[in-house]
Amino acid sequence: MIKTSSEEVPMPFGLPEALWQRIIALASGAIGVVNSGQQGSIIRWAKDRDTLSRERETLGKSESTQIWRVLDGMGCLAYE
Repeated sequence: MIKTSSEEVPMPFGLPEALWQRIIALASGAIGVVNSGQQGSIIRWAKDRDTLSRERETLGKSESTQIWRVLDGMGCLAYE
């Protein structure tokens, strides 16, 4: 489990995070696009209960600004 905000958040269905990373990568076509570290960052971002409140700040901004903000929040703007 990853500590986010002030509490531990379990992975859905009790599956290990590594398996969720693989499922998400396969389902989204992200294999070869984002590395495993970025996949982990995406999962941590999604599990963080404060994410929605932070992302609400981008409502009404351009789509490109919203996408940039989400990618930045996930730690996925860097190229390797």
